[in-house]
Amino acid sequence: MQFSQLQWKKICLSCQIVVCLTLLIGLAAPLAAQEFRATLTGVVTDPSGAVIGKAAVIAINNETQQTYMATASKEGVYYIPYVLPGNYTVKVSAEGFETAVQDSVVLQASVYRGLNFKLQLGSVAQNVTVTDAPPLLDTASGSGGTVITEQELLNVPLNGRQVYTLLGTTPGSQFTTTSFGGTSGASGTNGWDLTNSYVIGGGVQGYQQFTLNGTNITEQSTGGKGTWELAPNIDALQEVNVMTSTYDARYGRTGGGTVNMVVKSGTNNFHGTFYEYLQNGILNANNFENNLSDTPRQGMHQNEFGATVGGPVIHDKAFFFGSYEGFRESLAFTTLSSVPPAYLRPANGNGVDFTPTGYTIYDPLTTQCSVPSGTIGNCSGTYIRNEFPNDTIPASRINSIGAAILNLYPLPNINTTSIEDNYLANTPAYYSYDQEMARVDYNTSPKMRWYSLFAYQTGSEFRNSSGFAPPAENGSINVTHQTATAAQDMTYTFSPTLLLDLKVGYARYAMFSPDGDFADA
Repeated sequence: MQFSQLQWKKICLSCQIVVCLTLLIGLAAPLAAQEFRATLTGVVTDPSGAVIGKAAVIAINNETQQTYMATASKEGVYYIPYVLPGNYTVKVSAEGFETAVQDSVVLQASVYRGLNFKLQLGSVAQNVTVTDAPPLLDTASGSGGTVITEQELLNVPLNGRQVYTLLGTTPGSQFTTTSFGGTSGASGTNGWDLTNSYVIGGGVQGYQQFTLNGTNITEQSTGGKGTWELAPNIDALQEVNVMTSTYDARYGRTGGGTVNMVVKSGTNNFHGTFYEYLQNGILNANNFENNLSDTPRQGMHQNEFGATVGGPVIHDKAFFFGSYEGFRESLAFTTLSSVPPAYLRPANGNGVDFTPTGYTIYDPLTTQCSVPSGTIGNCSGTYIRNEFPNDTIPASRINSIGAAILNLYPLPNINTTSIEDNYLANTPAYYSYDQEMARVDYNTSPKMRWYSLFAYQTGSEFRNSSGFAPPAENGSINVTHQTATAAQDMTYTFSPTLLLDLKVGYARYAMFSPDGDFADA
């Protein structure tokens, strides 16, 4: 069989398309395991209950006018996947029947929404509109979980505005420690605290997943697996779906539950928020340790502030949304430590006198066997040493480097004659972070849709657990945190029954922790 040059070109083009689609689907398959968009499905029937095939179904986002279309099968079933969460109007039409219109259809994150239609005989030009919102019942799948809506996120008072503190309010979820875990060790509820001390859906601790618009933001390493890497600004979230049981296989890498968060999108109208939460310690009482040592009350300050803004770039086609949150906190802490008293420190070439302590100091160079004929290494009795004269270590026996290090420690300021619990220090802890997020949605054509997501957070922490001045300070000294998340998604509709979704995601969390002596050197 021979082919013309035009036929060969068509065959080659078809082969290239098949190869490209195969590669793209293969690359996208690992990423398709996490999805935040909703699915709308249902059955179209006539007044007698008989199915209507080839009915046209259109779902229109009431905020952006973005449309999703499908055609019912010969069994009357329509199926619209990858629908962005939001409020929709759904229209169904078929030849010989009136057009049915359902307003206020709420599609939530990662939810299969079943919505059936019964068309009445008449003209397609006639509309039957139902304005009552249908109940939020998942009749299309057996998934179990809880959706925390935007209204609930904003109305619940949360100290530190940490979204994950709401996990414990959902059925089947709980934290496994009495104190909410965190890196700061302070309030434990601010936007950069991390933990895997929780279980969801009765699963094993550390085997749950957190996603942001379908992008995995969960630590997968052995030491901290199951730890979330980013706590999004609450004002930037549209909803949170805590999925606990029997959800479909798209959500992998989990042994108990998945927390799927959705960042708000822009709409045809500009909208935004601004907030600031300020707390100080003007009315706080002094603590016991400070009162004991006549130390004044320390200051306390927490300031959390931010803003969001969203709107159209091109009306009905492209939209943007952005958010910023800043956090500044100074917490009052008092540290009780033990430091060498003044009389134990070599000074001016003198030795170290232990007489005031009541301790007996022995010279290691005088070690001998208690049995006269015994020798070191072959002693049948016990080893004995001679006491330093006057329990004083001679200056000649003190290492100069050790003496210099010893003098770096502060002098006792309480119990000055004791060698334990003799130094009290005010060690305020400082925490701060800045978080930026941006989302862009745009439609290249009625068949091709894109969305882009970017989130970045950086912060610092300083907590001196020893109370010593540099370079002898110790603790979380100049610790820095950095989180970056990005996603790019494209969906292309070839036909009402064939759709391609491609997604690339990136998430990284890094903590730089000197955390020790000379940490700021």
